[in-house]
Amino acid sequence: MLTKITIPVPDTENGKFEFEGKLTREDFANMSYNQFLSTNNDMNRFTYNISHGISNVGGRMRDYQEKQNAESFAEVTYNFHEAEVFIQNAKKKDIDEDFLLDHIDKGDMFILILNINPNTLNGDAESELRFWISDSLGVHNDSEIDDKTKLKMLPTRWFFLNVGRKRAVIENCKILQNYSSRKFPFNFAIIVEKITFEK
Repeated sequence: MLTKITIPVPDTENGKFEFEGKLTREDFANMSYNQFLSTNNDMNRFTYNISHGISNVGGRMRDYQEKQNAESFAEVTYNFHEAEVFIQNAKKKDIDEDFLLDHIDKGDMFILILNINPNTLNGDAESELRFWISDSLGVHNDSEIDDKTKLKMLPTRWFFLNVGRKRAVIENCKILQNYSSRKFPFNFAIIVEKITFEK
């Protein structure tokens, strides 16, 4: 099945970045990493709420904050980037819309293989995917963690998929297997907690 996937990416260009004082390289690296972790958690929470109709999909965190009065959220905005994706099932067989509609009806967990066309990716979306793949591989390659714990530790993402004339949300996606190559750099199997239509 060839369709469109929408990838949420934090907007790091339009924020206010002010700091008074002196920073060492180590201090800056620690601040950057802590901000990444905070933004990553915010993105997961934000896209979860979008998928459940809590906020409109305008890409603005500010609207969401006002509605929820969530003081714990940073002042972050999001951009949504659409790309072309080829989708298969766990057996590497082509799927159709009925496959996704069946899982929407069941509300169950299932596996998809995504092959995102790199020629249709925005640079920011590409970076976001590379971070997600890299973080996932870090968990998979840790020999001291058992498989059950690895599955719990894998970083999650939420995406939108075009299903016919509607848009669906694939929730709590985790990379199970990386099939990426030079020719297909964004080809991987994911486990999807569930798929729902956007509200």
